[in-house]
Amino acid sequence: MPENRVELGVLNLRQIVQWLGLPPRMQLVKEGVDASEELYRQLAARLASAHLGSVGLLLTQSGDDRYEVDVRPEAEWRDAAYYLGHLANLQAGRLVVNDPEEMLRRDALSGHAREYADYRQAVLGHLYLLAVPPENQGEQAPARAFRAALEAALEVEKARHAA
Repeated sequence: MPENRVELGVLNLRQIVQWLGLPPRMQLVKEGVDASEELYRQLAARLASAHLGSVGLLLTQSGDDRYEVDVRPEAEWRDAAYYLGHLANLQAGRLVVNDPEEMLRRDALSGHAREYADYRQAVLGHLYLLAVPPENQGEQAPARAFRAALEAALEVEKARHAA
């Protein structure tokens, strides 16, 4: 069910955290990084939007715990398909996607036939290509950047309260 929501372009905070391999809020609290739920949510969404930006996409909040993937104003869904196809080639270590149109007809990494109605559906169906692999999530840049941003935001809050 959650995978279907991702293919529809809708994510919740839990999916964002898992997708980017971010440390759960309670783990950070145990480690002494006591960020509020709101700060945690805002930074996770901002980091996810920046991560999606690498392929011409963005993330916008459309509800309390609902975020929608959309194409950046200066980009098109076909552009995002092109960038995701390039990423699939890098991950496979060989040429698997020669043209963005191929993203409409099959899964980029497995090669299994899939029929997407348009580039938007194809891009949303291939968002898994941007996910941080589970085996090394804690070591990856998104997790490190997230922790650093939280710590910096907490320092700013502390300085504001002291002033």
